Amino acid sequence: MSSPSTETICCLFERGGEHPISSIDYEGGVSFSVVICTDNRLDYLKRAISSLRYQTYRNFELCVIAGPTEDGTHAFLRDLDGQLKIADCPERNLSRSRNMGISLAAGNVVAFIDDDAVPEPEWLTQLARSYDDPRVGAVGGVVHDHIGIDYQARFVSVDRLGRPREETRPTPELNFPGSPQFPHLLGTNCSFRRSVLLEIGGFDEVYEYFLDETDVCCRINDAGYRIAQRPDAFVHHKYAPSALRDEKRVVRDWYPLIKNRLYFGLRHASGFLHPDDIVEAALADKAFWKRDVAENVRRGSLTAADAQRFREQADAGIEAGLRLSTEEPRLLKAETVGTHGGDFQPFVPASSNDARAVIYFDLAAEDGEILARAREAAAGGQHVHAVVRRSGAPSVDFEDGIWIHDLGRNQESEGGEYAGVRAAIRRITSRRRVDRAYCHASRRTALKDIFTSIGEA
Repeated sequence: MSSPSTETICCLFERGGEHPISSIDYEGGVSFSVVICTDNRLDYLKRAISSLRYQTYRNFELCVIAGPTEDGTHAFLRDLDGQLKIADCPERNLSRSRNMGISLAAGNVVAFIDDDAVPEPEWLTQLARSYDDPRVGAVGGVVHDHIGIDYQARFVSVDRLGRPREETRPTPELNFPGSPQFPHLLGTNCSFRRSVLLEIGGFDEVYEYFLDETDVCCRINDAGYRIAQRPDAFVHHKYAPSALRDEKRVVRDWYPLIKNRLYFGLRHASGFLHPDDIVEAALADKAFWKRDVAENVRRGSLTAADAQRFREQADAGIEAGLRLSTEEPRLLKAETVGTHGGDFQPFVPASSNDARAVIYFDLAAEDGEILARAREAAAGGQHVHAVVRRSGAPSVDFEDGIWIHDLGRNQESEGGEYAGVRAAIRRITSRRRVDRAYCHASRRTALKDIFTSIGEA
């Protein structure tokens, strides 16, 4: 089928008036330093940086800490010099990278997001709201999984052994010094007052990966600050392969998991449990990973050599956790804070304060002109959502400046032809005001009826 002419594309509706983006007052408010720590994930990093250009909150700078892997990241960042702050971390240690980010930051709040994650446009705007309360020291939000529809985590609390528990709502009642179970923020969607981070000593660099942000949340909780868990600050996490896990999400480096679990417990559970019980819990965790390794060997995802490597790492992890718990924590050093820094350097957005949220519908893969218009609008700084039907399963992803809401093929059998469309519209409009929508003329009536029925047209 040939692509329709531009005359067959119509506007479903258009709203006028002042847009919420243009009414945000940044003067005297929160200034964010967004920190991305990256290593060997250049393509993911590019997408994360691109997505940040569409934030509705303007008062932020971007700090990128690059790890030691030579994959082109350093050259890419040098080309962006002047647009963001850059530092190099000589080792794969996430806590050290994050401490370097704190030292680079000139904003009064430091927000962390992973290099394989993408924030929705309203992310910083929503985080900023909770900092109106001076008692709040940390704020985080919701994390979608790699598909983009379901959640990796919404609300989580953690006990003094570092064990997470899913909650159905925020848990401010757990937020008090010495609480045995305290609110937790995921590392890919968390923020902290910089003054509070400096007060508690930043990240403990013993945690090269795993439980690093959990340790910070615990110390902030015990310092008497509030930890706010927002239901409306969304980040999409893509689970990219790393030195810890492969592309199938099979763990291949067990040392930090076992070592840090024991270290965390001995640091934070000593007032609640006998040391022998803390060690016993760590040994139970080791046994869990032993079973996981055996199952992956059976499936062919790991080899016998991997199993032997696990045994060596597990024993070393227990020994190191015990030993390191008797030493001083490796907190943010004054010389690190003094090495980096500089003035606040606003990140240049793709859009202006009068940007609009726009939906384009391409439901039959025949509306090539519609997607072309969507790309043009995104290039012009508009906040663009495209509802399409092109893959096997429904998903939400960020591609070339556009949020792609893929309904999937053959997903409309239940609830009629437009059931998936209705769900996508509800998902989009529940999180932001939509100002315009476009579609093929043949679908105008059906789509108009959906918008009208949910009060959005």
